[in-house]
Amino acid sequence: MATSRVSPPVQPEWVGPPDNVIPGALPLELLLAASQTVVVALRGRAAYPTGFEFDLVVRLRAMTLADEPSTSQFLVVSPEEVTNGRLPPRFLRFGLEFSDGRKVTNLPRTGPRLIAHPGVGPILWGRDGSGSSLAWRQAYWVWPLPPPGPLKFVCAWPAFEIPESTTSVDGARVIDAAQRATVVWPFEEFGSDRARGGSSWSGLQPHRGDGPA
Repeated sequence: MATSRVSPPVQPEWVGPPDNVIPGALPLELLLAASQTVVVALRGRAAYPTGFEFDLVVRLRAMTLADEPSTSQFLVVSPEEVTNGRLPPRFLRFGLEFSDGRKVTNLPRTGPRLIAHPGVGPILWGRDGSGSSLAWRQAYWVWPLPPPGPLKFVCAWPAFEIPESTTSVDGARVIDAAQRATVVWPFEEFGSDRARGGSSWSGLQPHRGDGPA
């Protein structure tokens, strides 16, 4: 007796990269900020027809064991830690802005965790991360692809006296990488609604972007 195939529900494209696509390599290596004690950089990973992935990379010159970094220590803030709208210095502020003015940051916002209606984006979604007391890598998914023109990455880290700094690339570089992606079969034959990232999924809250300024 033949077994019928049942296609799983198709996940929303803003949740993560599609499983039916071999992505194009995204050759980006950007130094976002540096001081005598810390370096923050960005390393491109892959581009898809619906968005792109990159790693936020941190290198620390020296830390005490009590200050050993983790996702919960410098990329996550609880509402109780926000005083009069001010974030704790340990929190690494990070965001990006498209050439048309749309932008998104990792700053905490109120609202539901799951995004049912993302609007025009962008959405910044933390994925897998790993590190040690002196080095950390946090992956992010961005939906959708940026338009051509300046794609700005912004960061600031008060705990290490890193002021707000901006580094730009042309969004066309991301688009070009996405055009090298290969759709291997129709999505309805290989869709997936499973939790993205498996056991290494970071659990960082997805961030919905703001419209043009």
